[in-house]
Amino acid sequence: MNLVKVIEPLLSTWGYKQDAGDWDIQLPAAFVCSSSKEQKKAYCTAITITLDAFSSLIKAYKISILSMSNSGCKGNTVIFEHQHTEDYEDYIARVFKAIDNYSNEIYEIEIKFDLHAYIYTKENYDKPILSWVRYVEKSIAIGEFNISISTEDDEPYIGFRIEHTLFYPSSLQNNNEDNTELFELNQPLLEKALKNWEKKFNSEIEADGLTGVYKYGYLPQDQW
Repeated sequence: MNLVKVIEPLLSTWGYKQDAGDWDIQLPAAFVCSSSKEQKKAYCTAITITLDAFSSLIKAYKISILSMSNSGCKGNTVIFEHQHTEDYEDYIARVFKAIDNYSNEIYEIEIKFDLHAYIYTKENYDKPILSWVRYVEKSIAIGEFNISISTEDDEPYIGFRIEHTLFYPSSLQNNNEDNTELFELNQPLLEKALKNWEKKFNSEIEADGLTGVYKYGYLPQDQW
């Protein structure tokens, strides 16, 4: 599927929750770089492997290159958005070309994405449907990857973050409202993607977030 229709979720039992989940992978030695050329190649490889590992769950729609300023701090940001009429593979190729031609030192690459998960909608408020979804709130991305591969650091890593309770057994935003139905449908999707990710990089995932978080998503409440 190259072009996806993204629909609006009904926030009935899940919603925005800051730092709901954070899964990090320390990249292997092959991603340690000593030159800009190696760094750019490593970024493209890390993006390819990550998007492949999560292909059943996410599609990138906004990829940003963050540069390093002369003072050594985060500088300018160049954003590449997936156009509705653009083939997805062409979009990724366009981003890779931009990375390869980027003239400044790259500080970080961020990937915001759509999720393919079970949600409630206005038309299906009592029965979840599997669909592509983008926003928890209009101004908040449903999740992102942060990739850091520096030519001056031998600890490159990727972080995968979400700020919602779509995969969680309860919704903290809505007085701990029961979210078991969505949890039981969506947690296996998240678990599969995280296991793929860990396997492809052959690197252990470290997890942080809400109570019950573990390296492959969230545990059911009776296992907390």
